[in-house]
Amino acid sequence: MPHSTTDFSVSPDERQIVYSTNLQGRYDLWALDHNQGYPYPLTKKGQMSFFIKHLPGSQMILTGFDNDGDEDWGGGPRLDIVAGMDWLDRQGKSQAGKWFCVGGSYGGYMALLLHGRHPELFKAFVDQFGPSNLFTTIETAPEHWKAADAELIGDPIVDRDRLIEDSPMTYLDATIKPMLVVQGANDPRVVQKESDAIVEALRGRGQDVEYILLPDEGHGYSKTENAIMVYKAIVEFLAKYI
Repeated sequence: MPHSTTDFSVSPDERQIVYSTNLQGRYDLWALDHNQGYPYPLTKKGQMSFFIKHLPGSQMILTGFDNDGDEDWGGGPRLDIVAGMDWLDRQGKSQAGKWFCVGGSYGGYMALLLHGRHPELFKAFVDQFGPSNLFTTIETAPEHWKAADAELIGDPIVDRDRLIEDSPMTYLDATIKPMLVVQGANDPRVVQKESDAIVEALRGRGQDVEYILLPDEGHGYSKTENAIMVYKAIVEFLAKYI
């Protein structure tokens, strides 16, 4: 198992979820935590167990791994998640075929990418504020973020092939499972057209995609009432596929 041999205590008959946190780029540690604030509404209902992938900026970064995701958004972190899921399944801690994927920001991006590249592993997906096209993410970033993006994500000319490979929009043909998308209309980091593009493309071929556009939010939830509304919507969405 990547980076950790933590012994998880999860009943194999519980539903599982991959939750990629809203921290970007680097990756370090696996964790399962029934008290994380984000997925807690589901655990209180006794419906879900959680396999939480901590990404960069986490307070639990392991020395030597803190830059491993730079310019590798869709490779190592994605394969780490898949490997972790497989490990849990083989240990009898979880059950293949009962996984869901929920993420925000970089985690939303990872939910989209896992949807397109590994749809067979999950029952449904939730993307919150996640970029769907890394070229758009780089192009629309505020000027004072562009230098950091070049280091974190890559250069649209030099790294063109890799950015195509790592963009969820590349895999629309395989993005076939139920999905809920959440977007802030005022998001400066992941602009609305990123979510609009993937929702419109999927709906255009007749796929049912739920879309929550928050007119008074940016990149995340600044208002408690919005967070509660979205959390309830996520619970109701996932409950349909349990």
